[in-house]
Amino acid sequence: MPNAPDPQRGEVWFANFDPPHPLEQAGARPCLILSHTSYNKGRAGRVIIVPFTKNSRLPFTVSVSPPEGGLKLVSYLLCDQIRAINKDRLSYPLGRVSA
Repeated sequence: MPNAPDPQRGEVWFANFDPPHPLEQAGARPCLILSHTSYNKGRAGRVIIVPFTKNSRLPFTVSVSPPEGGLKLVSYLLCDQIRAINKDRLSYPLGRVSA
């Protein structure tokens, strides 16, 4: 996959989740890279991520406050929406979260 980014585990990237499958988070939004960096550089062309939302009332969320991860607003990881996406959905890195 030429010119595809090679994100590292723990980085926050802006990604486009359109078109989504039913019941999946849609739209352009930040996501946290969960997969190991060696997997991300591999031939699969995918990364394992968890998307962020601004909605704090959803179940199974974990809050991340700025400036962590390069975020500008308090955001919430949708821990029930962990999934693999193609690396071509990633736009640009925002920052990195601490362990």
